[in-house]
Amino acid sequence: MRPRFAPVTAAAALALSACAAPEVRIAYPQPQTPSQEAMVKALSQVFLDFPQPAEGLKEFAAGFDAALAARGGSVLAYRAAPAVPDGVRESLSPSAVVTITFEPLSVVRADTVREVKGKDAQGKETVTKVPYVKRTARLPVQLSLTSADPAVPRCERAVSAEFSEERTREDAARTDDAAWLRKASAKLMRAAGRKAGAALPAPRLVEHRRPVFIDSQDKASKEAAEHAFKGAWEAASALWAARVDDGRGGWRDLWDLALAAESRRVYPEAERLYRLAQERAGGDPEAAPLRFDEVLSDLSSGARLLARSEAAAAYFGRPTAVLPFSDDTTSVDGPANLRRLVAEALTDGGWSVIPSDEVDAALRRNGFSQGGQLKKTTPAKLASWTDADRLVFGHIDEFRNIMLGSIGRRLVAGTLRVWDAASRADAHLSEKKAETTEVAGPNDAGARFSAQLGKALVENLRGKPLAEESASWVERVLQGLPLRPPPRR
Repeated sequence: MRPRFAPVTAAAALALSACAAPEVRIAYPQPQTPSQEAMVKALSQVFLDFPQPAEGLKEFAAGFDAALAARGGSVLAYRAAPAVPDGVRESLSPSAVVTITFEPLSVVRADTVREVKGKDAQGKETVTKVPYVKRTARLPVQLSLTSADPAVPRCERAVSAEFSEERTREDAARTDDAAWLRKASAKLMRAAGRKAGAALPAPRLVEHRRPVFIDSQDKASKEAAEHAFKGAWEAASALWAARVDDGRGGWRDLWDLALAAESRRVYPEAERLYRLAQERAGGDPEAAPLRFDEVLSDLSSGARLLARSEAAAAYFGRPTAVLPFSDDTTSVDGPANLRRLVAEALTDGGWSVIPSDEVDAALRRNGFSQGGQLKKTTPAKLASWTDADRLVFGHIDEFRNIMLGSIGRRLVAGTLRVWDAASRADAHLSEKKAETTEVAGPNDAGARFSAQLGKALVENLRGKPLAEESASWVERVLQGLPLRPPPRR
């Protein structure tokens, strides 16, 4: 299980720090029978396996992870299965595997009429009947949980998630079902993930509160709290540890470090830090309300019930450099934006990604500044220059926005590969395209062309051309790589 945190925003946390330490809620499962205990252990770090690629897997995994948190569990990683089995899933040592299969998605439209009250030019009340269209997307999901532990029975469930939206008929006519579904898919997939995770067995939970201490006069302390309340406990730990090392931090920072270790399930380290915080606090009245005995009891329970995969921690912790992309396009911003989006997606997926400015500086020191130049050297040298264990290469073949009368075609296509320094070989290779095509009717071709042109101009001004297709391409080329669900906010 990953400890469950209260929905406190960073801004609220910092505001509260002026008068009292904000708190997080941490829940531990309390199984009552051997079968319940076996299921708790199985749910502690599950791997979500998607046999077929699909859009929105990150959102589904986030919803599933949130639902498991209320059941004493968490998602270790998720992945759309690669074309060729590679053993990566097994090497991460998950507590169980949940296989997710999506049934065909459907969109249902229903016409309704609403009475809208208003006033005319003379100020008299009027009632106008306005036609509305309600769209409902429905996604059936099949899930199957399997574990190597014979005490855990195979668990199969079927759920269905829905997302609805109602608009006036005039507004609805501006967007066809396919375009509407693209915009609604994130909410639908997150709802489906929550339903699927909630369908698994739920043990009784015991919930306790832990304060997060913030030095309102110290920038690093406030920044650490911001990271913590976003679920980025590794980044928070680095800042708290630096305060302790340089003498600015006291027992409160040790407590925060212990809380971060507890959240990452490093229970021996959490126990050491909590005991050290208690020792350093001495007779400080602020430490008197802290229930150290309760905390230590929770850690003992967590160490017994909840898995931590050191193999997964090592896999995601390997330094990864996303190199400048090469391309055969005329776009100036497109390839650079795709590189940025890939780096952000990998970071959001738990990978340890080296900042791009550090990668670029290392390349410049060795005479390289563009992606097209990288073929003149070897991956081994690039890894050495950037201090990376993995390299991500990208090549963009197509990046075009084509507007021909009534037809609008937006296309991003290219290849992404991940080179592994340990094996000195490619660990992942994916060639994908993301394309949207719109065909206007004979009466609205001019309006559709103007809308397409306006959208392109706005995207170019923002330096993010083909934004929707770029995001889709990034998601597709990364499928087949294990990713962690994004941190719970």
